[in-house]
Amino acid sequence: MGQQPKRRRFRNVVGKQIASARSARGLTQEAFAAKLQIAGLDGLEKTGISKIEHQVRSVQDYELHIIAHILKVPIESLFPPLGETKDSLPDLKEGYQS
Repeated sequence: MGQQPKRRRFRNVVGKQIASARSARGLTQEAFAAKLQIAGLDGLEKTGISKIEHQVRSVQDYELHIIAHILKVPIESLFPPLGETKDSLPDLKEGYQS
């Protein structure tokens, strides 16, 4: 018997939408990180933005609030449709355990 494909472990559901909203605003990850740092998220640099957008880093609620503000989007728009989130639950749970 063959091995089952390895499930993708990820730690947030908002990364893709953050990347899309950032690109729509014409911001590079570096410029976005600079705006976030000015807004008070001192520890969030370009590498952190990349990890969030690739869903390998968790996002704190206060970070998400500031991210939405900087991107000038409603916070709800950073979440995928509920069905997509529900489909991702096993991978999210596994991502948090690793």
